[in-house]
Amino acid sequence: MRLSLVIPVAHTNTLNELIASFPSELGFEAIFALEPGCDEEKAIIEKACAEDGRLKLIINPERLGPMGSRISGIKAATGDVIAFADADDVLEKGYFKALEREFDAGVDAVCFSFSYLKGEKKRRTLLRVARRKVVSGVAAGKLLLRDLTVRGFLWAKAFRREVLLNMPCIDLRCRFEDSPFALPALCCCAKVSLIPDSLYIYRKGNGGMTSTLSSTRPYERIASFAAIRHYEDAYCPELKPHSLFASARNYLSLLLDISLARKDGLGKKAARELKRDYRLTCCNGMLPLEGRTYSSYLVGALPYMPIALIK
Repeated sequence: MRLSLVIPVAHTNTLNELIASFPSELGFEAIFALEPGCDEEKAIIEKACAEDGRLKLIINPERLGPMGSRISGIKAATGDVIAFADADDVLEKGYFKALEREFDAGVDAVCFSFSYLKGEKKRRTLLRVARRKVVSGVAAGKLLLRDLTVRGFLWAKAFRREVLLNMPCIDLRCRFEDSPFALPALCCCAKVSLIPDSLYIYRKGNGGMTSTLSSTRPYERIASFAAIRHYEDAYCPELKPHSLFASARNYLSLLLDISLARKDGLGKKAARELKRDYRLTCCNGMLPLEGRTYSSYLVGALPYMPIALIK
């Protein structure tokens, strides 16, 4: 197995910890997709690349966000397997060997467990499979929508390169962009391995993109839900009942986002419009791209298309 790890990089103060956790195997490469204006991070990566020929640096010509950076990294990757990491986080020991074991068994993707750091305390997520099992890609997609044993985080997954190059993809430039990318990728797989092994350490509450207080956060949340609905309508309608099953939990997530956004200046009228538009995403049929509170995030991103066609 040759593994390419794609890492979007903006401002972070823990990048050296991620680099120090890289596996030693020769079949590993890391591709950093760096946003403009990150001079300190650029210096760290250039030094690491000079010391380790397995590491590569791509500098984005403009600010692309996490998903645009990942797409650039996927296009540059040379591995037959592609995985993802965030620049704030750390790989567990045994990361490479565990993935090699699974892909050598003939699967198209691996979903693995993770731990998280809150302060200096490391804790294992409780939402994981009890034992290894192999399921179809659509079955894995259904589990992702229910957000229990399969989470939406891209850094908790690895895929064969050809899956990512041929899947219907969306460059959603907002928070919560992982699931609208991960769901189509899983559904394009014949076999997905779900393993209980913790292979990744997520730094919780690190001030990253998804944890930043912002009045736009609920709009981005609904844009993510709506992007998934567009995928279901166009490619995989059998997933819709599973989205509806999760709608109550998703609504609670939206209410939390609205509460945070109210602290950042969101008005009562805007909050009511957000709740209305969320209910509309649960209706049958294709969602309109215009005239909704979240439209600006989707108009430039849709339709889904192969990665090679995304500029």
